[in-house]
Amino acid sequence: MIIAASLTGQTIKSPINSHFGHCPYFGVYNTKSKEFKLIENTFWENSTEAGTLTADLLLKNNIEWVITGRFGSKAIEQLCRNNIRMIVPEEGQTFEQLITLIKHE
Repeated sequence: MIIAASLTGQTIKSPINSHFGHCPYFGVYNTKSKEFKLIENTFWENSTEAGTLTADLLLKNNIEWVITGRFGSKAIEQLCRNNIRMIVPEEGQTFEQLITLIKHE
């Protein structure tokens, strides 16, 4: 399973960012290979369509789950159309903590 999360920093121990489309980096974790990588969101400063362009970026990376503090309505529609699971965690949780929870689901 491939999980992406909007991050406030650039490590797996970073807390989740509260924005989806306006987040500069996404952490990506593959539960099979246990690999972590960063994806730079080149659309984060766009004043329009940041959410849908970001969703496209993640879809091109074969993401199955997305974690962020808030999704916009257009991003939700696009992710739902592609059967991507979305999670809005409690504030302050790290990507590492959430990966552990998801793996046990």
